[in-house]
Amino acid sequence: MVNLDSLAEIKKLDTKGVSTSIELLGKQCEQVWEEVSGLDLPREFADCNNIVVCGMGGSTLGTHVIHSLYFDQLKTPLEIVNGYHLPGYVDKNSLVVLSSYSGTTEEVLANYQEAEKRGTKMIAISSGGDLEKLVKEGRVAGYEFVPKFNPSGQPRMGLGYSVLSQILIFSKLGFLDFNEADISRTLSIIEKINSQSKPDVETSKNKAKQIALEFKEKIPFLFASEHLVGNIHVFANQINENAKSLSCYFALPEANHHLTEGLASPKEANDYKIFFFLKSNLYSERVLKRYEITKNIVEENGIKAAVFEPQSKTKLEQVFEFLTFGSWVSFYLAMVYGRDPSPIPNVDFLKNQLSKN
Repeated sequence: MVNLDSLAEIKKLDTKGVSTSIELLGKQCEQVWEEVSGLDLPREFADCNNIVVCGMGGSTLGTHVIHSLYFDQLKTPLEIVNGYHLPGYVDKNSLVVLSSYSGTTEEVLANYQEAEKRGTKMIAISSGGDLEKLVKEGRVAGYEFVPKFNPSGQPRMGLGYSVLSQILIFSKLGFLDFNEADISRTLSIIEKINSQSKPDVETSKNKAKQIALEFKEKIPFLFASEHLVGNIHVFANQINENAKSLSCYFALPEANHHLTEGLASPKEANDYKIFFFLKSNLYSERVLKRYEITKNIVEENGIKAAVFEPQSKTKLEQVFEFLTFGSWVSFYLAMVYGRDPSPIPNVDFLKNQLSKN
């Protein structure tokens, strides 16, 4: 285990600069704001019956966030495809977004082939690869970014590129509202959380380090509701990939209708669980009441529970508050386990094996 207050130990283990990528989230957002603001998109793209975003892993983290954050604002149905095939309803009146950080994700390229056959409108978001070629050839519209503020090179740490690019593209097309005041608030909250959570803030004053220590030798069961469900998906992803640790997430109130009955057995496993509740004061009243009740049930079953309450005033700010904070927790959990957070050997091995067939 790395001493979380030793900058030298952290730097030695963090070989690719994941911590730097987290600190540069605001710069990522600034870059995307400047570039997408000048992006020209066909007007007819705004006239669609549904939106389907195709991507895998870190490349659709932004879509999960958008789906939750703008749930009550989106008037056009939005669906995420994490696989090789498009839904049957996708046709010429659909907008398909091809999201691949590398531009080479095979599932996304398979989605492109199907979308082309169906004559759909298409936008690609990537940093290069085959998707960049399709954009240059004029086959699809697109936003191609140079990830200069993500030194780790890992898509899950390029949240500014994945989250804000989609928000801004959907805003340009009139699907949701995001303006200059919003980007200002976003950058402000990111800076605030970074100042409270970065490595030179000692553990006694650093909530992200404290939660990472609570997660040590535990399987985190993560819970959120309404506008923050997308955040808890991102958090689980980052715990898996950064800390190389198991984690799973659930939405309340849905989990109250099944998960609370699954706590009794096997009792031997309870010592290895921690239930983490992302509790917002902006949740609806009935949902908020469920958090304390659920926490009590969990603790009565001998399972440890932890609660994090965002301090920001708006839903947008709370989303970016926890995107930043959760990234730090996952990073420090990697340090706790003595793991370099950047490499993903099992994912790379799987891709390598698939490439041979």
